[in-house]
Amino acid sequence: LSGLKGVTSMTGGMALTSNTNLMSTGGMNNLKSVGAANDGSSIEVINNPALNSADISASSIAGGIVVQANDNLQSASFNKATQLGMDKNGRSLQIVQNPSMKSAPAMNNVQSMSGGIVISQTAGIETPTGLESPRNIGPSVTGTSLEVTANKNLKNLNGLGSLEGMPGSIDIN
Repeated sequence: LSGLKGVTSMTGGMALTSNTNLMSTGGMNNLKSVGAANDGSSIEVINNPALNSADISASSIAGGIVVQANDNLQSASFNKATQLGMDKNGRSLQIVQNPSMKSAPAMNNVQSMSGGIVISQTAGIETPTGLESPRNIGPSVTGTSLEVTANKNLKNLNGLGSLEGMPGSIDIN
């Protein structure tokens, strides 16, 4: 993505989907803000079988983030973001079917998320480290703030230790 190194902002969302040869998101290092698509998503990283790492430097993310079905994705980082919006389903972050991920995406500066978090079917995650900073998580449209399901190697939720406010329900199974 090095050809996009001059892009600093987007009014709409960004979708990186079904790119069989994409190995990293390098080249997006100057991105400061991402708006949202019509469905409320700001960043979608979906079905990129060769992708090893997804690092997005935007500090302002208006909508939700979806990281899904990336077989070789080992790490994701949204470290410069300070808060996340949500998609039309009320979700700020969805991590689904990324079997090689060992931890949740690094979000060291995110203090609040407008919507809920979903971590599902990501067998490599043992603990959601990377999500230590958020203090508040909003609810999805179904009223769920935290959904952690079908992660066969999950040992604990210690990575969520900074949470103070969560108005919705919790679904862990």
